[in-house]
Amino acid sequence: MIAPMIGPIPAIPPGSLAGLWIIGQQLFIGIAMGLTMRLLFAAVQTAGEFIGLQMGLSFASFFDPSNGTNTAVLSRLFNMIAMLTFLALDGHLLILGALLHSFEALPISQTPLDPKGWGNLLDWSRVIFVSGLLLALPLIVSLLTINLAMGILNRAAPQLSVFSIGFPVMLIIGLLILTTVLPNSSPFLESLFESGFRAMDSVVNGLAGN
Repeated sequence: MIAPMIGPIPAIPPGSLAGLWIIGQQLFIGIAMGLTMRLLFAAVQTAGEFIGLQMGLSFASFFDPSNGTNTAVLSRLFNMIAMLTFLALDGHLLILGALLHSFEALPISQTPLDPKGWGNLLDWSRVIFVSGLLLALPLIVSLLTINLAMGILNRAAPQLSVFSIGFPVMLIIGLLILTTVLPNSSPFLESLFESGFRAMDSVVNGLAGN
């Protein structure tokens, strides 16, 4: 679908040194663009890890074949919500448009890629921690407040076992807060995806030397 719209391709044999150089460049451009968007979903999964740790659900994990590691249940839940939101916003179509734009900013040629693009990608990687923490912040603050209340209760009434009542209380309150936060997370995810597309454009333009 995109191939007829990318313009003329240099008449270079694919098996030659110049052809292999161009193929390698196109692979690195695609990897940079894909990694830019993958960082968004990594940020959402990080938020799930933060929340699961505060709720006491960090041990509730199972094998995730897409990552090849054990992933917390809340991370998978947040990732599924982010993926559905991404598809609902036609993000897959916007990625195809960004891919087509990349051939305009970076025509197929032997021109070396500018290192500035990799710097932009490295700067964008901070989104994993910043956006992940912002998404998890309401639950982290609420559960931290409950933890402080449990500590005060333990000092006021030592006969109460905080370890026996703290876990179910944290779990129930965390689930109640999740029912409020998750339905209202769409505006945040939409803003996050918009930032991701701007970052992808910045990476492509940086590789082009702009």
